[in-house]
Amino acid sequence: MPTPPSHYARAALTLATRLLTIVAALSVARAQTPAPAATGNIAGRVYDASSDQFVRNAEISVEGTAVASVSEDGGHYRLDNLPAGRTALILRYSGRQTRSFTVEVPPGGTVEFEMELGADDTTGRQAKKDEDIVLLERFVVSGEREGNAKAYMEQKRSMSMKNVVSSDLFGDIADGNVAEFLKYMPGITTGAEDSRVVRIRGLDPKYVGVTMDGNRLASSASGSIDNIGQYEFEQLSLTSIESVEVNKVLTAELEADALAGIINVRTKSPLDQKRMHLAWSLKLSGNSYDLSLDKEPGFGDQHMRKVLPGGQIGFTDNYFGQKLGISISASRSDYLAHYERLRQYYDYGTTGLAPPYTNDIRIYDQDNRNIRDALDLGIDFQATRNLRFQLRANYASINVEMHQYTTRFFISGAPSPDTTPIYIRPADGAGALQLGDGLSRTKKGATSTIMPGFTYKRGGLTLDGRFGYSKSYNDYDNLGHGYFRGATAYMSGLTFGATRSDADSTAWNIVVDRDVGNPANFVAYRRGVESARSHAEQEIYSGALNLKWLMPWSVPAFLKAGVSYRAMIHRITQRSAAYTFVGPDGVQYTADDNYLDWVSPRPFNNHFGINIYNTDGTPVALRMPSRTRLAEIFREHSPGGADPWFTEDQYAQYEDWFLNRVNYWEEIPAAYVMGNTKLGRLQVQAGLRWEHTGQHINTLPMPYTDAEMVALGLPVSPQDETYWHVKYKGGKREWRTIDRDDFFASASARWAFTPNLLLRAGFAQALHRPGVRQLWDLSDLDETEIDNEQNVDNLDLRPEYSNNYSVELEYYFEPSGKLAASVFCNDIKDVIYRRGWVTWNEDDELKYRSRWDNGGRLTMRGFELEYSQAYTFLPGFLRHTGLFANYTQVFFDRGNMEKEKLAGGTAPRSASGGIWFDNRRLSVRLKSVWTDETFVQTYQFPDEGPADYYYDTRRREPFITFDLDVEYKLKFKGSRIQPAFFITGRNILNESRRIYSNERGRLFDEYLLGAMWTAGIKGSF
Repeated sequence: MPTPPSHYARAALTLATRLLTIVAALSVARAQTPAPAATGNIAGRVYDASSDQFVRNAEISVEGTAVASVSEDGGHYRLDNLPAGRTALILRYSGRQTRSFTVEVPPGGTVEFEMELGADDTTGRQAKKDEDIVLLERFVVSGEREGNAKAYMEQKRSMSMKNVVSSDLFGDIADGNVAEFLKYMPGITTGAEDSRVVRIRGLDPKYVGVTMDGNRLASSASGSIDNIGQYEFEQLSLTSIESVEVNKVLTAELEADALAGIINVRTKSPLDQKRMHLAWSLKLSGNSYDLSLDKEPGFGDQHMRKVLPGGQIGFTDNYFGQKLGISISASRSDYLAHYERLRQYYDYGTTGLAPPYTNDIRIYDQDNRNIRDALDLGIDFQATRNLRFQLRANYASINVEMHQYTTRFFISGAPSPDTTPIYIRPADGAGALQLGDGLSRTKKGATSTIMPGFTYKRGGLTLDGRFGYSKSYNDYDNLGHGYFRGATAYMSGLTFGATRSDADSTAWNIVVDRDVGNPANFVAYRRGVESARSHAEQEIYSGALNLKWLMPWSVPAFLKAGVSYRAMIHRITQRSAAYTFVGPDGVQYTADDNYLDWVSPRPFNNHFGINIYNTDGTPVALRMPSRTRLAEIFREHSPGGADPWFTEDQYAQYEDWFLNRVNYWEEIPAAYVMGNTKLGRLQVQAGLRWEHTGQHINTLPMPYTDAEMVALGLPVSPQDETYWHVKYKGGKREWRTIDRDDFFASASARWAFTPNLLLRAGFAQALHRPGVRQLWDLSDLDETEIDNEQNVDNLDLRPEYSNNYSVELEYYFEPSGKLAASVFCNDIKDVIYRRGWVTWNEDDELKYRSRWDNGGRLTMRGFELEYSQAYTFLPGFLRHTGLFANYTQVFFDRGNMEKEKLAGGTAPRSASGGIWFDNRRLSVRLKSVWTDETFVQTYQFPDEGPADYYYDTRRREPFITFDLDVEYKLKFKGSRIQPAFFITGRNILNESRRIYSNERGRLFDEYLLGAMWTAGIKGSF
């Protein structure tokens, strides 16, 4: 396997060397030009006493002039070439009273001057000239206003189209998932059932890039071949995050392979903290379906407590006169999530035109135990006034144990004539009941990231370098942890009747003609005893060097250039085995195949109002098969043992092993140049980026068809490991490579009508590279498709390219608030989609063919509205309140089914909002997210083939969820210890997700999530 760095990395290294040479020359030239004796400089830091931190983005200006500066990381600011003598400085920061300072500037030298932010501005007034605000004691600023102020100061000075959320606004939730807080931002939606992935302005999560301090983060994406490159937030720790930036339009310095935008996580700098700081929290988390503290049956055939503990501790301090800063934090979250799901399938006939009837009811009951551990380290070293080094290291592990049980009533033969969407009745003896089918597995994974970097500043020159290594892995297993993936009990020849009030109801009343609660009556078993193992890992190496030069012009301007390199390596192996339980007699479908000896203690659960009765009207309590006990029997009576009670399907095992191994890596060297200047109220920025793409795929040779094997005299049975080895011509893989070069233009402009009223516009070009599954698709092939090479070799597939435009008008309220409206258009061409067609063979048999292809455009247009304000100007308790509200609407061609399929999962309209009360002791936040009706997927006739009639189109109904955060602080006079009690709830009204089929009111799927509650105590000093 080729290993980076390649010649592209060496080219990037050469560019970096030349860049360093230029920097050195410019630095020497600048150093040899002494400043005029009549001028001097002011340098220092901006300090916030309320949080005991140095802050960035504070605005420092020289009174009566256009000279200004903005504090950077660590609160550092600098004003050069000021007239010697007394100089009046003005300090402004959102939510704080403006302060005025007088500084004596030495001729030919630099004076160090630390500024302290003004007090909490609850009136919105500004301090008068030379007004001195005396801070008699340490004051505490409310988290909501402080968090918003940080975010707004970051957004105001940015030239990119982005939104920022500060970690001050993060609550204490069970799983500590960053995406749970991003969902309240305009233009952001998360997954319908969980918040592992994020959409920006309606675009699929695969188009979203995620970085930490500019370095791309690895994500093994649930071990899926289809999701390589898609980031999942479950392995990202909250403990070291300072803020999260959502860049909706890229700039030249950002990686270009994120059509929707890049989410950048900024870490906390330990040098931002002036003194030692210790923070801690302890919490308990549980699901509303079971908040009992007692041990109960139900999770993986175990007895366990379902309210589980977690906590966090963090330490920060600096040494050697604030030269060295160190922070370390650790956290654990442990919670049990309970899900229930009901699905009703409809039969639309062979043409899709017949009146539908319900033929299948599936009741899912699932528990997930999620344990997440995280450890974060941060080190900053200010070596000299001009040179700083930093190191960030993160480790986050996840251990998820999932157990899903499915109860399925369905028509296995013919229906009775009176079967409808609200009444199910098979013909006598044509019904079936399946118990226990579902999914049990353990997922263990971890993400490790290490990111060293440096920043060098001298005069108007800034050179920074960042380097990163990130590795993520996920392992899935079940039998190795003591249970089968699935264990299915099956009863055929059943007669039953099921009825409900209407097609929108979940309250089925089911009457059966046999005692389905007795395991002895289940004498037939489908193949469903499965073991599955997979391993997925992703490694990312990244690095960048950037040079910024403030031009010595009469107008503010700078040039910025840089080089970068990124290599991503992805490996996946999967192996599964399917077994059939045949019992002691070794024969399937006989009386000894019942599951009397392996009954689960877990009861049948449902909160849908479903009732099951015998024909005499007595209720039936279903008993699930135990996957744990069956695994114990398997170890005693395995297929290779002396007394086997199981048979093995080797075909599926070896096929999976051959076809689902992925070894893939890509390298992306890049370079960019960007310029920025300010002309009065107008500031403009433009840039050009070059990226080279090198994609390397380890592929199998094209297989023989069985007919070719017979002609060559090769074995075609049994279909075991030898068969697959021969079929794929020895199984020897080879590397295939794709190379391309692309250039991307970007530009943005900002017009300041007033300091708080701004108009922004942005444009950027980007691309999305095809994935492994799309370039080389050997998975899911059967013998009838192997002869169609178009299904496999697809290395000529082009990337998707986009032009992204956005315009925003925004107004910032004082002391804290924002009102904004934006319009956007993201035009994507060469969209990658699965093209299907139907052919007939020589026997006039229907054959379905498909391949990944480029074609057409997908244009996402829309607008966003954003409002947030702290009502400090109101009287009484109302001055401690505030409100935020966001609304996003996305337009695409919903009249065209193919376009809607490409935009599947996009909510045309979404909104979020909330109110808060915060009087520095009691803090209450009630927040909500609303999502409009959303297209999910469609089925067509012939099955998955092209047709004018899409007979099963599924859409998710509109839904709304409410979240609650409450915190009460205890205050001890003269003490830095500030404990607080908190309680948080997610989806506190237990709102469900509902999907309908074709017509509104014809319910297909309802998903109950329950409310997640977390309560605890935290403190800091």
